[in-house]
Amino acid sequence: ALKDIGVDAKSYTGCQVALQTDTSNTKARIENIDDERMRADLDDGKVVIVAGFQGISSEGNISTLGRGGSDTSAFAIAAA
Repeated sequence: ALKDIGVDAKSYTGCQVALQTDTSNTKARIENIDDERMRADLDDGKVVIVAGFQGISSEGNISTLGRGGSDTSAFAIAAA
């Protein structure tokens, strides 16, 4: 939708951003955020959109943050 109105944007899943979590699925906790890809896109003038309720565990599995996970990851990404 943003591209349709001329806004350069890039969307990511939590795994693509490398929102790294523990191994507890459905109630995972964020351990680290690899912000390199997001920062590169921001430096290129893109709007970055991240699916905030999911991440990737230390075992390489998709994890979900559970209730309020999108709000939690929004704060964590902003802080990163």
